[in-house]
Amino acid sequence: MSVRGTRGYLPPEWLANLPVTSKADVYSYGMVLLEIISGRRNFEVSTETNHRRLSLWAYEEFEKGNIESILDKRLLRHEVDTEQAIRAIRVSFWCIQDQPSLRPTMGKVVQMLEGISEIPTPPKSTAMNLTTAGAQFQVLPMVSSLQTVLNSSVTSSNTAENSSLTSEKKSEGETSTLLQEEASQT
Repeated sequence: MSVRGTRGYLPPEWLANLPVTSKADVYSYGMVLLEIISGRRNFEVSTETNHRRLSLWAYEEFEKGNIESILDKRLLRHEVDTEQAIRAIRVSFWCIQDQPSLRPTMGKVVQMLEGISEIPTPPKSTAMNLTTAGAQFQVLPMVSSLQTVLNSSVTSSNTAENSSLTSEKKSEGETSTLLQEEASQT
């Protein structure tokens, strides 16, 4: 399987060979936003992040209320609007949800960043649940389902086509539901 894209910015559905929608761009935007806020690369692990991926570490710090630890140290030299920082952090976490249906549209992202829309506390994404213990990784359901998808693609093209059609219908239904919800809110 050949994958094109930049490491750390590809959404889970891209890697799982599922239908890709505009929500893939939202995922990438969320990763870039988190990098801008923190001044750190999303795929590098360091002692600063307790040897965790940026998304996991930042979410844990956010849950603890350690907003300043997430922020780029260069920002801390200046007066920081904590409300805006929290808003941007929450938006980034919503954007990097594993399930495309949980990610906001870019229009909604703009409304949340501008303070027009409320931003509930985002759930912890399973992508943020990958933890390191030395060199060992705990494999979570999303990674397991990725392996299942990759294994099943070897068996039969008919099975893959049927699965793809089912996923597309489900994705279309989720998108339709989200559009209806957003329309009713405006």
